[in-house]
Amino acid sequence: MGRIVLGVATALSLVALVLASFGVATNHWVRLHRPDGKMNPVEVNQQMAFTTVKYPARYLGLWYGCYREDGSAVSCAYITHRCTTNVCWKRMLRATVMDTVCQRNALGPIVPHCAAFQVSRITACIGLFLLVVAATCLASAFVVTNRGFAAVGGLASALGALAIVVATSVFYAHQMGAAAGLGADGLASIGYSFWLVMAAAPLALLAAVGGCAAASVFIGAKEYDVDLTSLG
Repeated sequence: MGRIVLGVATALSLVALVLASFGVATNHWVRLHRPDGKMNPVEVNQQMAFTTVKYPARYLGLWYGCYREDGSAVSCAYITHRCTTNVCWKRMLRATVMDTVCQRNALGPIVPHCAAFQVSRITACIGLFLLVVAATCLASAFVVTNRGFAAVGGLASALGALAIVVATSVFYAHQMGAAAGLGADGLASIGYSFWLVMAAAPLALLAAVGGCAAASVFIGAKEYDVDLTSLG
């Protein structure tokens, strides 16, 4: 029974790790609906002759903000530690020549509360690291039947779930809450990347319960070479 519980915990931890990894790595934490909103100003490319061409921000994640060019092409730029970003656009000069032009000055900040944004970044990365540790330890415990690995995996999974909850809660409260303004008046909505990270938290918590339960049920017996059949 204990081995079945440990197997389920291992599977849950792996699923949580995949969901969290994909959510943290992708850019759809926030989808911006109104390019003329107060938190989403339209940027005009001053570097090209087409000065009337505008590039409104469309969506952003923990690492990149992405801008849609007149409803067609999309370019993404890294969000710095000061929550500023730069945007580069590509133009075909000739049939086989592509030119890249960037803004002279960084745009931003593109999020309302930069400090809270950085806290979300850090805690999400910590949570992701803990989920890697948890999945590794639980998988190792399942293979070699080691009580210590199961216990460490369960603890790491619980702490990873906590870090994810902190990251998503801080992000939502400060970037999408009433005080932030992004979620007000239909300016923006939460994207699928955010929900993927959120979904990883309860799975990681269940994996933690399973790992700790398996560590306390039967694994210690094998670790100390106790023959359970002889005790009956």
